[in-house]
Amino acid sequence: MSDSERNESVVRFRYVGIKINKLEIPGICLTYSDRPTAKRMFKVIQRYITSPAERRSMSVVFSTDRQGRFVLEIGVMFAGTSLNTSVSGIDPALVKQLVAALRHVTYYVILAGYEVDGNFELLPPKAFHLFRSSLVVDGALIEGVPNTAVDWDRIFE
Repeated sequence: MSDSERNESVVRFRYVGIKINKLEIPGICLTYSDRPTAKRMFKVIQRYITSPAERRSMSVVFSTDRQGRFVLEIGVMFAGTSLNTSVSGIDPALVKQLVAALRHVTYYVILAGYEVDGNFELLPPKAFHLFRSSLVVDGALIEGVPNTAVDWDRIFE
């Protein structure tokens, strides 16, 4: 993906909660129409991780629409590449759950999955994940809190 691309292939948003001891690591799972699309789109995010820090940016923003549901906008920019992903119709309870869990841990995770014949499949999280510590909900910056009780390097083992 080069230059600028709008990602229209996301099927839906899924909340992911990973239980570690008594904590829940909150997560966003972007669900795509098929495995090749999910892998291709997430590889853009992975390339973002390895690009020089001074030349990259990423935003994760939830905003309430006129129906009281949330729209998720994820923008990734680096090295001449821009990817904008939008998912609408998100249940407010899921966003509230994400924010509440982030108040107890340092990071949330972004994962990717896909659907096959109506069944959900998750890409292997160990290879396809991104940890983030902040997001914006209706203009308010929400940040994770330092938490040393989680071994972030081993979360998917």
